[in-house]
Amino acid sequence: MYIPPSFAKTDRTKLFDFIEQHNFGLLISQLGDEPAAVHVPLLLDRHAGTSGILVGHMAQANPQWQAKDRNVLVVFSGPHVYISPSWYEAENVVPTWNYVAVHVYGTLHIVEKGEATLKIL
Repeated sequence: MYIPPSFAKTDRTKLFDFIEQHNFGLLISQLGDEPAAVHVPLLLDRHAGTSGILVGHMAQANPQWQAKDRNVLVVFSGPHVYISPSWYEAENVVPTWNYVAVHVYGTLHIVEKGEATLKIL
């Protein structure tokens, strides 16, 4: 995702707050030659690991779980709005779309059995 420097946010607390408020993520991975995506509710454990851990559940019928131990991207989307050129005082301004999103990169790990699965559910 292209992020102009003036819009980039690195404050982990604010990023974590956003993820918790907009926790219905889009999990994206590569399955064979095709990209795959699934919308899934995810919970954030801020204190696990070195950068926090996202925890969720998906059915085994969903082929996305086969991306286990692979790199994935999760996109959390928030508010968005169209910005008309008529809103600017300057001339020759093009329309744009303002939005808030957090992209999280990591590795998908699958928990299939035992107490860990029950804890997640």
